[in-house]
Amino acid sequence: MKKILSLLLAVAILLSGSIPAFADETKPPNLPAASESYIVIDAKTGQVLLEKNSHKKEYPASITKIMTTALGVQNGKPDDSITISKEVVSDIWRWGETTHLALEPGEVITLRDAFYGTMVESANDCANAIAQSVSGNLEDFTALMNQQVTALGLTNTHFTNAHGLYDKEHYTTAYDMAMITRWALSVDGFEEYFCAKSYTIPKTNKKKVERNIGTHHHMIVNSKYSYEYAIGGKLGWTSESRHTIVTWAKKGDLSLICVAMNCQNKWDKYTDTARLFDYCFDTYDMVSVTADDMASFDVPVGSLQNPSGMVHISASKDLDLLVEKGTPTESVAFIYDIPSRYRAGETIAPQVDVYSGGVLVASVPMDFTVETYRTETEMEKPEKEPGAFTAVLLAILKWMGIILAAIVVVLFGLRAYFMARRRKRRAARRKSASQGGNRPH
Repeated sequence: MKKILSLLLAVAILLSGSIPAFADETKPPNLPAASESYIVIDAKTGQVLLEKNSHKKEYPASITKIMTTALGVQNGKPDDSITISKEVVSDIWRWGETTHLALEPGEVITLRDAFYGTMVESANDCANAIAQSVSGNLEDFTALMNQQVTALGLTNTHFTNAHGLYDKEHYTTAYDMAMITRWALSVDGFEEYFCAKSYTIPKTNKKKVERNIGTHHHMIVNSKYSYEYAIGGKLGWTSESRHTIVTWAKKGDLSLICVAMNCQNKWDKYTDTARLFDYCFDTYDMVSVTADDMASFDVPVGSLQNPSGMVHISASKDLDLLVEKGTPTESVAFIYDIPSRYRAGETIAPQVDVYSGGVLVASVPMDFTVETYRTETEMEKPEKEPGAFTAVLLAILKWMGIILAAIVVVLFGLRAYFMARRRKRRAARRKSASQGGNRPH
């Protein structure tokens, strides 16, 4: 899809009529961190605020369970019963001793129990139980996970299991994991499990005592590493992935997601996350741009040379974005990525690049409407009159056709005349010959 920035230079200045001088695009600052890769995004828009190696492939470990639980919440009901299969239990023992709830084949739990067991205790058998409940078996659920990855437009993630235990083909990135978490938070009901600090699994047909579980995420409970604004999250660890962490925090109007991956030390992941959150909360403010303040575009339908009509592309929702505190409104500008033409029924994805002080601070999709119409000229366009040369040519061809038809008629007439005369001569000769043959000798 071609851009028409060169044609329109579609620059719209927020609350200002002047065009700022654009500087070279720069990345957000990389803050010191022990984690090999990290990212902080705005949970509402997906705007990237901070990042380091955020597109580098890493092993996620148990933060995988965010995808698992979100799919479970989306496709099941909390009160649904699960009879634990042998596959659910035996699968996790391939990795040796791991975190689990000692579920047994034939044990009956609810899907709600599996959600809490997966997110709070990080129990691998509970993650497999969700997979069994949703898809019937582990393999089909893994396919569902990867289908969701594709639906989110993520290209650096591939899952081979529901729990995150090490597999060389099971990987993601800090960026992809942040976007998966953002999607998961949009699934109605997921937040309950993502933000849970403790849960009690009731007695079952196989376990005669309750099982009390509590989160291991120190930023959302009272601890040395608790963080005032953290409200939910998930941890992960294997010897291959090292420590991974996803945390959701809110302060005022700001809702942020932080992902840190491949951290050597158990506690550094918390200090990294707190430092990244502090920077973003101290640096950014939310600005809302109304749909009316955003530019709209008229784009031809079909080819540029021979359009069959026009469509009107305009913003349908207000745009919220984060800019540095104290940023003058006249230094905020948009550049729109709009297709140069439109084909009826096609899917388009207009983007808005947001510049603050000449620096690219966000590239976000634009919620838009497409209104199809024909121009007044097209609706009232008369039939095209032929040119002088064309008119003369048509007249000549017309008379040539008439003459040709006349010649054909004359030729057919002459042919009929001569054929008739020939028949008469033959008849006369036959008659003469007949009379001569009857004379006496």
